[in-house]
Amino acid sequence: MTHPYNFDPTQPPIVQRPCPKCGLPMFLSRIEPTDKIDHGQRTFECSKCAYEETVTIDTRSAGGTG
Repeated sequence: MTHPYNFDPTQPPIVQRPCPKCGLPMFLSRIEPTDKIDHGQRTFECSKCAYEETVTIDTRSAGGTG
Protein backbone atom coordinates (compact mmCIF):
# COMPACT_ATOMS: atom_id res chain seq x y z
CA MET A 1 0.00 0.00 0.00
CA THR A 2 1.37 3.43 -0.92
CA HIS A 3 1.44 6.28 1.55
CA PRO A 4 0.90 9.94 0.64
CA TYR A 5 3.89 12.23 0.97
CA ASN A 6 3.47 14.70 3.81
CA PHE A 7 5.24 17.99 3.18
CA ASP A 8 7.61 18.93 5.97
CA PRO A 9 8.74 22.58 5.64
CA THR A 10 11.70 21.93 7.93
CA GLN A 11 13.23 19.46 5.42
CA PRO A 12 14.74 20.74 2.15
CA PRO A 13 13.21 19.44 -1.09
CA ILE A 14 15.10 16.90 -3.19
CA VAL A 15 15.80 19.44 -5.94
CA GLN A 16 16.37 23.09 -5.14
CA ARG A 17 16.79 26.10 -7.41
CA PRO A 18 18.80 29.04 -6.07
CA CYS A 19 17.01 32.39 -6.10
CA PRO A 20 18.73 34.72 -8.60
CA LYS A 21 17.91 37.74 -6.42
CA CYS A 22 19.02 36.65 -2.94
CA GLY A 23 20.70 33.27 -3.48
CA LEU A 24 18.57 31.29 -1.04
CA PRO A 25 16.87 28.08 -2.17
CA MET A 26 13.52 28.44 -3.91
CA PHE A 27 10.76 25.91 -3.36
CA LEU A 28 8.39 24.31 -5.87
CA SER A 29 5.02 25.96 -5.29
CA ARG A 30 2.87 24.95 -8.28
CA ILE A 31 2.72 22.28 -10.97
CA GLU A 32 0.39 23.08 -13.84
CA PRO A 33 -0.40 21.57 -17.26
CA THR A 34 0.21 23.45 -20.49
CA ASP A 35 -1.51 23.45 -23.87
CA LYS A 36 1.49 21.62 -25.32
CA ILE A 37 1.35 17.82 -25.11
CA ASP A 38 3.95 16.22 -22.80
CA HIS A 39 4.90 19.54 -21.19
CA GLY A 40 4.12 21.12 -17.84
CA GLN A 41 4.86 24.28 -15.92
CA ARG A 42 6.71 24.35 -12.60
CA THR A 43 6.61 27.50 -10.48
CA PHE A 44 9.30 28.10 -7.88
CA GLU A 45 9.10 30.76 -5.16
CA CYS A 46 11.64 32.25 -2.79
CA SER A 47 10.40 32.34 0.79
CA LYS A 48 12.64 35.29 1.67
CA CYS A 49 12.31 37.85 -1.14
CA ALA A 50 9.11 36.50 -2.84
CA TYR A 51 10.85 36.15 -6.24
CA GLU A 52 8.87 33.76 -8.47
CA GLU A 53 10.06 31.84 -11.52
CA THR A 54 8.01 29.62 -13.86
CA VAL A 55 9.67 27.09 -16.15
CA THR A 56 8.21 24.77 -18.77
CA ILE A 57 9.55 21.24 -18.80
CA ASP A 58 9.25 18.26 -21.11
CA THR A 59 7.49 15.70 -18.91
CA ARG A 60 8.64 12.81 -21.11
CA SER A 61 12.24 13.39 -20.05
CA ALA A 62 11.41 14.28 -16.43
CA GLY A 63 11.33 10.73 -15.12
CA GLY A 64 8.38 9.40 -17.07
CA THR A 65 8.16 5.94 -18.61
CA GLY A 66 7.21 7.19 -22.08
